[in-house]
Amino acid sequence: MYKRILVICMLICTRFLSAQPVLVFSIYTVSSTGSITCSNPAVSFVAHDVYSGTVNYSWVGPAATYSGSHVSIIVPGTYTVTASAQNAQSTSTVLTVGINTTSPISNLNVLSQVISCGSVTTGPFNAFGNLQANVSHYFISPCGGSYVVNTPTASYKPAAPGTYTHVLVNTLTGCRTSKTFTLAYSGMSSSFPTFSLSSPTNYSFGCGSSNYAAIHIDNGSTSDPSGGAVSYTIIGPQTSTFVPASGPLGNQTQYTLGTSGQYTAVVRDNTTNCESRSAFTVVQNISGPSLGAIVPSQTLSCSSPSVKLEAVSNNVTSISYTWSFIGAPGYMLGNTITVDTAAALPTASLINIYTLTALNDGNACISTTIIPIYKNTFPPILSVAIPSTILTCITPSLVLTNQSSSGIPPGTFGVSLPVVSSWLGPQSSSLSSTFIVNSSGIYTVVIKDQNNGCTASKTDITIFDGKVYPLVNNPSGPPPFCLSSSVPNVSIYALVSGSAGDSYSWSGPSPILGPINIATVQVNAVGIYSVVVTNTASGCSTTGHVLVKSCITGIFEEGAIMPEVSLYPNPSNGLFTVDCGVIRNNLTLRIVDMMGCLIEEQPLHTGQNSVDLNTRANGIYFIFICENNLPVHSTKLIKD
Repeated sequence: MYKRILVICMLICTRFLSAQPVLVFSIYTVSSTGSITCSNPAVSFVAHDVYSGTVNYSWVGPAATYSGSHVSIIVPGTYTVTASAQNAQSTSTVLTVGINTTSPISNLNVLSQVISCGSVTTGPFNAFGNLQANVSHYFISPCGGSYVVNTPTASYKPAAPGTYTHVLVNTLTGCRTSKTFTLAYSGMSSSFPTFSLSSPTNYSFGCGSSNYAAIHIDNGSTSDPSGGAVSYTIIGPQTSTFVPASGPLGNQTQYTLGTSGQYTAVVRDNTTNCESRSAFTVVQNISGPSLGAIVPSQTLSCSSPSVKLEAVSNNVTSISYTWSFIGAPGYMLGNTITVDTAAALPTASLINIYTLTALNDGNACISTTIIPIYKNTFPPILSVAIPSTILTCITPSLVLTNQSSSGIPPGTFGVSLPVVSSWLGPQSSSLSSTFIVNSSGIYTVVIKDQNNGCTASKTDITIFDGKVYPLVNNPSGPPPFCLSSSVPNVSIYALVSGSAGDSYSWSGPSPILGPINIATVQVNAVGIYSVVVTNTASGCSTTGHVLVKSCITGIFEEGAIMPEVSLYPNPSNGLFTVDCGVIRNNLTLRIVDMMGCLIEEQPLHTGQNSVDLNTRANGIYFIFICENNLPVHSTKLIKD
């Protein structure tokens, strides 16, 4: 089974519409161990990430440097693994690759023996070493085949002349030590038949069509002048084979063995009855290959709509991978498969169930693993509280509140993050549960469930401009109102176009005679009067001005309350000078046209003040000088 030895997760930012993505990477070891051994001279690692862009990996050690997401390290040491990607923060971690290539120490009690054709019984060759566990002894015959003992001490009785090899193996590391010993013959060399032993299935059997071990006895012969043809047999565990003391054995040279254990191949000279024997071990190997799958995520979402599943195994033999899933017409070959949300079955949350099968081509045995892949693409439930869709002067802004919620069904996937909103239109919003609108227009709201990245939107939210202002003295107001000795009080009004529900508020240089909140009011002093007209439905107001002057039969009377003020030249082509000869506070110049409209207003200071009427039409204008908003001087001004 593959092993994940390191996980690094670095959260860069989780804000909706953030410029920086999440960078996550993990390191897996595909080898059976994270150390270099005799049977595992290279340690294979795989780096996986869920970053949407390209991630670069570097593996820097004391004596070697590697790059890429898949590496095979052959030099032990401590490595710094760095993952880097554009627009993301680089992340590093440290892993150590060890080494264990120490060979075991072996001993043999006898290094040589002598046998004769009449007596093939030998004393045992005893082998032992410094390992008390995880040890295998292999006795390799010159005829072929290996006799295997998986205990700390082993005994072996050969029965054919030649040089034998003993191999002591540490089964954890694959490291081994080899020694030879000999079995010599006495008498004529032709006394013993010669043969070779072979196995197309490597003295093992597995699964399916490979559920037997094929054994071949080849090239059996004797050169003894007194000898003749040779015969054959194989004896082994759970067999009733009887080997007579003399005479031919059999002609069969190829065997199929379906039981594991120790066997002996026997070749006999039919004339001399001299035999050569070779012991060998048949191993049953019906275990499937080690199998695992790198699955960066078992749940796909709107923010992670696809995932690559990758099969891994630490077997050194050839392995074939296939993938199958519900609804597929057949199998998909290869060690990887990419799954996306478009492959989803019509179910609430399951995309499909993927079955990964690994076939060991050496013994036809298989291993399987099942990987369900889920989808969390439930859109959020959009809900925005909009108190009104109309902006007025009473309500110049509207507070829109995001009340959206996650659409993920309870109990299916975790819901720990809120649903956030963003508004687009005449105004753009930042991430907030509330949005203040103060401009009319069409808005679009986009909400995002931060738990799965899914969004929902509404594009037709219209905010109307309901700010209706009354029209006051537009385009012109009433002519100036006159006060005289015969008309000490005058009713004044402004020309208003608006709704029937307009309200009024008058003010002027002297108190209003009577109510100030009606359309027409009574005054008894000259000056410029102001009226604020308010549309009571929208709350919007417009200010108008009317002129009350002193008249003798309709002619404007000049007032000289401030004789120290002079205006010149008068008439003028448009440029006038107002000269204030004494220091007075809060003086204001107001110019009114013949229609009573205030066309110019400016503060006055002691000394000369310039007045520019070049842009105004030629005619007669009325000048008022006010102190603290009360008229203290008035005169006519002629522009020609």
